Amino acid sequence: MTIEQIKSRLRLTEVLQHYNLHPKNNMLLCPWHEDKRASLQVNLEKDFYKCHACGKTGDVIQFIEDYEKLTKHEAIKKAESLINPEISILIKPKTTKDKIQVDTDFLENTFSYFRKALYCSIPAKGYIEKRNLDNSLLEIGYNSGQFHHGERKNDALIKKTLEAGLLQDKGLINNRTKEKGYSIFANKCIAFPLKNSKNQIVSLYFRSILDKENGKHFYLKNRHGLYPGYPHKETKKLILTEAIIDAASLLQIKEIRDNYSLISCFGTNGLNDEILNAIKELQQLEEIIF
Repeated sequence: MTIEQIKSRLRLTEVLQHYNLHPKNNMLLCPWHEDKRASLQVNLEKDFYKCHACGKTGDVIQFIEDYEKLTKHEAIKKAESLINPEISILIKPKTTKDKIQVDTDFLENTFSYFRKALYCSIPAKGYIEKRNLDNSLLEIGYNSGQFHHGERKNDALIKKTLEAGLLQDKGLINNRTKEKGYSIFANKCIAFPLKNSKNQIVSLYFRSILDKENGKHFYLKNRHGLYPGYPHKETKKLILTEAIIDAASLLQIKEIRDNYSLISCFGTNGLNDEILNAIKELQQLEEIIF
């Protein structure tokens, strides 16, 4: 794989997630000098970073090279290893992991694929712009219905996507190949992750970008997890919203991000037990806005 191919397929946001770095308002504490003011600016649209204090700058490969203190060749190999062109390779369980962890890994990597797909879809980008959602601040993906095409004959991938509910077996037959076909769940939808108390993706919420009167909202089966995630234990002020897109919109406001935690309900009657139990764990909570 060439350097240009690597840079076209590996997003800076994926590299930051790999190193457990989470920018706020596109800024991070710079790892290359003592930094107390978040001097490192990251451009997640153009996959570029620059520190306004020490001057470190570069692309995804340069970030890996600088962060791990690697040679250029080592950084290229590392970057290549972070690219997962086929979702199927992500569902092979390690012998030390239990089923829950494997399922979580599958959803994490599937959502990473969805995030890449968003950057490649003009209609999806147009939709989130119309809804005033900033993809550089929010975790948003897009299900274009192509995620399984690279490995259609991979039985393990098909089994995993059926278990997760991303494909549905409706007895379809491909007229051209005469092979078994599957219906794609939540096709042409933007996607948001639902997370557990360990900040792992355990389910997905989908919102259709098509102008439909019915069938706009979809969840994976056995829905659980919270959006945008479980609030910090030290939370004193909490905002509950009716819908996930409402919470996403509020997350873009710096004053709210800095002073409040947020939890989205799942519609008008969507204040479920998992949300209530999460709130009960907030021993320092002083205020709830709903």
